[in-house]
Amino acid sequence: MFKTIPRKVSDYLRDKHRQILNDYRDLEGKYREQCGYIALDIAKLLLESGYRPYIMEAKQEVQDNNFLKVIPLVPKIYKGRVKWSVHQVCCCKGLAFDPVIGKPVKISEYTKEIFGEKIPMEVVIPFERIEEFIERFRSN
Repeated sequence: MFKTIPRKVSDYLRDKHRQILNDYRDLEGKYREQCGYIALDIAKLLLESGYRPYIMEAKQEVQDNNFLKVIPLVPKIYKGRVKWSVHQVCCCKGLAFDPVIGKPVKISEYTKEIFGEKIPMEVVIPFERIEEFIERFRSN
């Protein structure tokens, strides 16, 4: 666990949380934010502070008549107005860093906190590949 969260990370979470209260849209309300890009932005900040972040994905699927069906993820904060098929979040040292919540949350409690139920999560970008993804997708 962290002794203290780096200030630039906590500032980012707070500021982005205020921004995405408008149904996960950008400041102008025009475009939907991208959870993968946000996760990489947070990973970059954690890397700069000397930590080893990675990206996890929440996804819920069920077998339905020989087809794999994705169950929509519905963040509590948006009261049903926003739904995702998957959601990516930056994690590090046992915590998930998601501006939808606005503060770090234990990974074990994360999906319950954001969606109101336990949902399976898996690592989709391990620490060993995080810099490659930051460079490829977040070169600003």
